[in-house]
Amino acid sequence: MSLGAPYQIIDDGTNVYWTDQFNGLVLQMPVVGGAVTTLQSLGNSPGGITVDGVNVYWTEWGTELAGYTDGAVYSTPIGGGAITTIASAQNAPGYVAVDASNVYWTNQGSAANSFTDGTVATIPLAADGGVVTTLATGLLSPETLLGSTSNGTTFDTLYWTNYGSTANNFADGSIDTLALGVAGAKATVAVANQAGSFGLAGATLSNNDFYLFWTNNVGNAVEAADLTTPGTFEVAINQSSPFGIMIGADGLYWTNSGAGTVSKVVFIGTSPATLTSGQNTPGGITGDATTGADLFWCNSGTTGSDGSIGTSTP
Repeated sequence: MSLGAPYQIIDDGTNVYWTDQFNGLVLQMPVVGGAVTTLQSLGNSPGGITVDGVNVYWTEWGTELAGYTDGAVYSTPIGGGAITTIASAQNAPGYVAVDASNVYWTNQGSAANSFTDGTVATIPLAADGGVVTTLATGLLSPETLLGSTSNGTTFDTLYWTNYGSTANNFADGSIDTLALGVAGAKATVAVANQAGSFGLAGATLSNNDFYLFWTNNVGNAVEAADLTTPGTFEVAINQSSPFGIMIGADGLYWTNSGAGTVSKVVFIGTSPATLTSGQNTPGGITGDATTGADLFWCNSGTTGSDGSIGTSTP
């Protein structure tokens, strides 16, 4: 289908949800196809998006006129309804995550400070809202945010990618982590020297170790780290501006926005395969990790009006 400029995408097995930064839209469509529902029509550069089974949550970067210090985090019921402002006056919020108790997001910071003033913030997921708490400061353009949990309802650890600072041509990007609910806990760098680290996915694999996988958009590589038995691995090199990434039932998938491809690798150490090519600047990618389930990705296009949602069955 022809769209504006889809950016980030998520699905819950029933619906697919995505943001369109260029046109200020947040949209929803059944995974089997059908009518598209507009959840937000007047947004200021919607970016990250997630869903918790009841509501859809997204960030909006804000406006250039305000230096993107007027960003915000919003929610609306699945299927549409009243839009709730969760947090306002945020500094270019990027990606969002939600558990049973809180909403979390990254603030990318400002170009005037070479993107060295990024933060990670949170607010209680309560009917009457609450006070925004800053969990980490001084970050280098934090991007994709991932939460992990050992109890199934609330996160006990956050992970995020730092794209890096303009002063260092983004070569100082990193993967950071923060333990939640631990008094005095500080964000730490899990993996350093990642040029333009962007997309992030994580899972406990068959050896019962917890792995992170990420794309280096500037470094043109896909990397992995075993955080249980510490070690970092190259998944794929010589990629072309890799962007979104996800773990499927039968492998790891990512988009190459520069080459217009969606790629896959089954095991670390094997060569990646091209799942599909000829895509128009593919970005965010999603799927419900069920064997045989469809993948969906955003093709942001080149003009702001020639984007599309791509889909494929692995």
